[in-house]
Amino acid sequence: MSFLLGFVFTVGFLLACLILGCSHLKSQFRIRKLSKQLKKIAINKNSYKVRV
Repeated sequence: MSFLLGFVFTVGFLLACLILGCSHLKSQFRIRKLSKQLKKIAINKNSYKVRV
């Protein structure tokens, strides 16, 4: 009985870590993507100011 309880706890903990880790990686990827877009917009605005 104790073994079964420990096994269920371990599997649940690993599953929770997997889900939270996956969502963390997705959010980090989204932050990097938005940062690149923001840099591109800033570069375009700077180049526009130079042309005018």
